[in-house]
Amino acid sequence: MRELKAQSAVEFLTTYAWALTIVVIFVAFVIAAVGFRSPTSFTTSSCYLTATVPCQELLFQTRPSMSESYATLVFINGLGTAITFPQNSVSMQVGFSSIEYYGTCLPADAPADSTVICNVTLPGFSPDVGAEVDTKFTLSYGICDPSGCPPSIYNTSGDSTGTVSSYSAATSVVDLQTSTGTGSIAVSGVAYPSNTYIRFINGISYQVDALPTSGNVFSTWAGSPGIAVANTVSAVTNVTTSASGSLIATFT
Repeated sequence: MRELKAQSAVEFLTTYAWALTIVVIFVAFVIAAVGFRSPTSFTTSSCYLTATVPCQELLFQTRPSMSESYATLVFINGLGTAITFPQNSVSMQVGFSSIEYYGTCLPADAPADSTVICNVTLPGFSPDVGAEVDTKFTLSYGICDPSGCPPSIYNTSGDSTGTVSSYSAATSVVDLQTSTGTGSIAVSGVAYPSNTYIRFINGISYQVDALPTSGNVFSTWAGSPGIAVANTVSAVTNVTTSASGSLIATFT
């Protein structure tokens, strides 16, 4: 009788141990599938793509009032040549979800060594502030060969981990213009022709240089509201943004 009881006890414990193991595995899978973890498992935000197009930074913001969130990825064009970005040039997946979210990258024509900022909106996904989000993304870009365009399109995949913050306008789109339509404006040492749209990270100070063509000279800077120019009469100055608009270099 004692042997039967002992055997029944062992079978009972074995059965429920397996059941508990299955429950733990299921819960872990659900958490991974959702794609974010609680603040108790914080790690430093990270973003990786390739050595030639390194990912510099990831910003992930949630906006529960709109039932959506926003991802901002910052890259450097280290390919040594200009690259172009088509529409929906970045796609993103969260965790193990099969849902793909798409976004755009600016500048659309990125010179060598330029900073590229991509924004992705994730409708229907609004994790809590402080949660940690794991994503996979694919960046599509084109390289024009010496014979010209259209470019050959390349797809490069990467991954990122970021801690969610509350929503605020993280970036602004700035239209770089020259009054003559000639010459260029350099941002952080990279020259852009007139009427190029680029993204600035709000609150960050960027050095800008007015570069007129031969026969013209720099006169003044003019910025839309939300685009603050440190010194409007110096060809080399700094700009900080809080809203989208235009930055104009006047040449005479």
